Amino acid sequence: MKILLLGATGRVGSFLVDLLLEAKCEVIALVRDEQKITIHHEALTVLKGNTLNEKDLNLALENVDGVISALNTGGENILSKT
Repeated sequence: MKILLLGATGRVGSFLVDLLLEAKCEVIALVRDEQKITIHHEALTVLKGNTLNEKDLNLALENVDGVISALNTGGENILSKT
């Protein structure tokens, strides 16, 4: 199963990366800062992008079976444009 994970560099997201890989899922992580991904695994693909950028999100969504969002707003507009 191929899963797009949003928020993979955060506290919850990084935990989910490990769980998904243990479950033999292929993980696509859309991240703003590739340097924050410390795990390297053959089933993990890291895409640099932003969830607010429609082009980035559409590219990340190609051929995935599901999406998990572990985005933390932190009081900011991470989930929406204003």
